[in-house]
Amino acid sequence: MPYITKEQAAKILRTSTRGVERLVSRGKLHVTPEKVEGRTRLQPMYDEQLVQALAAEMTPDAASIATNGDGELATNKDSGDTHPREIDDAPTVEPSQALQRAASPQTIEALGQAIADALQATHGAKNGKPVETVSDLAAKLTLSLSDAARLSGLSADRLRAAIHGGELEARKVGRGWRIRPEELKVYVRRVMKD
Repeated sequence: MPYITKEQAAKILRTSTRGVERLVSRGKLHVTPEKVEGRTRLQPMYDEQLVQALAAEMTPDAASIATNGDGELATNKDSGDTHPREIDDAPTVEPSQALQRAASPQTIEALGQAIADALQATHGAKNGKPVETVSDLAAKLTLSLSDAARLSGLSADRLRAAIHGGELEARKVGRGWRIRPEELKVYVRRVMKD
């Protein structure tokens, strides 16, 4: 079973080495520690056939562009470079064919999943809990300093200074401050008038 390095896997998958690491963390790609000549420690290696299959799954034509006809990693004859965009014998694709491939159901589904993952990463769960919306915050009986900053649009440092200066009424609960939404509204109105 031929193994390849992370850099070679990244070239086949048309991503960065960090992208390969993300695929490993998501369970889509598996690492096999192998002894490499000239190295004292085991090196992370990837099964070339699994990488090729994943590349074909991600983009239908990526595997054919990144390899020659024998399934070997294709190289540029002059420089020895393995980057897919610099392969001398790479097949040419007409723009209409490229559009058809780009609009394939698999590509659209993969793009939709990538968008959903990105939305979840930015707006999704935080430490296993759903991120609260501003309307959720407004319904609370008391607000933490960070919640009050998010709800009011003022920085936590400014609110903390207002608490210490006596401009904003708050109570110390444990290590954090608790602010009633009514007090926050009064303070924000006062700040906006000044």
